[in-house]
Amino acid sequence: MVLVLLERKLKTKQPERATSALADEIRERRLYYQIEGGFADASQVGARAKQYPALFSTGERNGRKTIVLNELPRQVVANVVATDS
Repeated sequence: MVLVLLERKLKTKQPERATSALADEIRERRLYYQIEGGFADASQVGARAKQYPALFSTGERNGRKTIVLNELPRQVVANVVATDS
């Protein structure tokens, strides 16, 4: 989730994403696969975000649940960008 949201923030300056769109992108990019099989759906992505309030804020916009990537220390951002390159 951090990778997808950080890339979005760097490219579009928009740090938030609808949980359904985030779950779809994670599935399409095959970034997370559940032990039991299958990919996480929007409700599971939202639940995971709520477990990490230091990283993510959750809310609702236009009737859609959203996840916002909170500000990260610069070193963390540099490490994620370097790892993904």
